[in-house]
Amino acid sequence: MNRKVVLALCALALAAPFAAAPAHAGVTLGLKAGITSSQLGSDLGDLKWRAGVGGGGSLAVDLTPHLAFAPELLWLRKGSTFTSTDVSFGGFDFGNIRTGIDLDYVEVPLLLRLQTGAPGSARLMLVGGPTVAFKVSEKLTTDGLLDTHLNTDEMETFDYGVAVGAGLRLPAGGLNWTFEARYEQGLADVSKLPFGPDLKNGSVQALVGLEFPLIGR
Repeated sequence: MNRKVVLALCALALAAPFAAAPAHAGVTLGLKAGITSSQLGSDLGDLKWRAGVGGGGSLAVDLTPHLAFAPELLWLRKGSTFTSTDVSFGGFDFGNIRTGIDLDYVEVPLLLRLQTGAPGSARLMLVGGPTVAFKVSEKLTTDGLLDTHLNTDEMETFDYGVAVGAGLRLPAGGLNWTFEARYEQGLADVSKLPFGPDLKNGSVQALVGLEFPLIGR
């Protein structure tokens, strides 16, 4: 999908819920952080999941008592690892070499949040929606007999995908704690290499957040 089309659709998705929100809709501003496990999915069977961290800010606007629009601005680490066994070159044996690629993104999930229960009570949540992301750094590391840390530029700057998840929202002292588990699947091939398979980001995320009511509930 064309990058400009994706950005235009995301801008429309950001604007439309505010126009449709009730005059006295509840609005919350939040912070969240957590851990991630990510993989560059491809036809290569030896790419492994890589642990990372992430966090950022969130906004939630109630559209109805049970539906909210919840855009976020997150920093997330993604990537993958693979291990080469019994590596030798020029008569030298280097043993097993583990290679990892770290991809740091600024990401904007545009989520809809379906909530059970009444405002002010414990609420189960289902979340889902599109995501857009912009790579801010890329690093290749190797561990073994040879340890290297290289800044590279073999992956595309722009990515987009979809996220789905579930969680719990708990009120406490006028604030709201949120606990979420999500799966995110990238839809764009992020590899710049002229050869090899498509590479698409996949990520599992466990996030804890704290929301501060600004208006209403």
